[in-house]
Amino acid sequence: MAKKRKLSGLSGADLVLTIEAIERLQRSLIYEDSETEEGETGDLGGGLADVLLLLKARVGGTKPLSDDDLEKLNITPDDKGIFLKSDHAQRVVTTSVLGQDKLWSSLNFYRQLELLETLVPTTNEACARVWIDAFFFRASAMLPSNKHMVLNLEQVVPQITACPSSSTTLSGFINYTAVTANEKLAKIFLSDPILAKFRTTLPTGFFVAEAKVRSLQLTGHLPQTISEIYACAKSLKKNILRGALTDGHAWIFIILVLNSDGNGAKYRSSLPIYVGHPQVIKPWPDVVAAILSHWIENSFADIGSDDWFESLSY
Repeated sequence: MAKKRKLSGLSGADLVLTIEAIERLQRSLIYEDSETEEGETGDLGGGLADVLLLLKARVGGTKPLSDDDLEKLNITPDDKGIFLKSDHAQRVVTTSVLGQDKLWSSLNFYRQLELLETLVPTTNEACARVWIDAFFFRASAMLPSNKHMVLNLEQVVPQITACPSSSTTLSGFINYTAVTANEKLAKIFLSDPILAKFRTTLPTGFFVAEAKVRSLQLTGHLPQTISEIYACAKSLKKNILRGALTDGHAWIFIILVLNSDGNGAKYRSSLPIYVGHPQVIKPWPDVVAAILSHWIENSFADIGSDDWFESLSY
């Protein structure tokens, strides 16, 4: 006789993030069914499926976090947004020549994207990641010679308390984290890329990116992405952290600033930057790659005069 299982202690943002984390774990495993002596299926996959059913029953299915969920965590939009500077076309002329002697030169980058347009569909998150990978590879080739990038996929975010005034905790997985460091530290992060290592041996930059299925409603995933950037910032004990939300074809850049009292944060996000589909449109891939390269290096700083964006009132 099956035992009745009861889950407690999870609600709201915790519940949604937990469901997402379990679904990612479920997709990463290869299941082998086996029968227990009692005749019940004993595979790990079946156990995860059971847990998901229980969790989804509490929220009526899975759904991304909403603006209301962020407000409960005291994470609110700033009264200023970030907007791409008007001189981006002139600036990209300079940045596109960076790394031209490397495999991921601007020329080869465009060749890769044009190949992907005819090779990889845009039907799921795994396909989107093939596009996203190309942008990070190009950004890594643009870094100064004394900086090295370490790109990590599926970074675990340890559970943290959202804010002092709430018992809500946040944890989960980040699709991409990109760090920049000198050669010595980069080797350390390559061998041990857990978030705790970044906190104790802090790199010069730490950038968060979330991948989603290509959709006209990409902005609907902003609240959840912002909450994950917030969780990373709290875990790293950094007051400012930059990140992005993307499906590979559209990129939304986000900067989050923790409130001085440690209770919540303010965030600013850009309008989506489209690199083109079904045809790659110059110079937008170069623009996005240049932004990534700059933002990864300056991920703990606010928008400065040398940034690709400027902060303006809506």
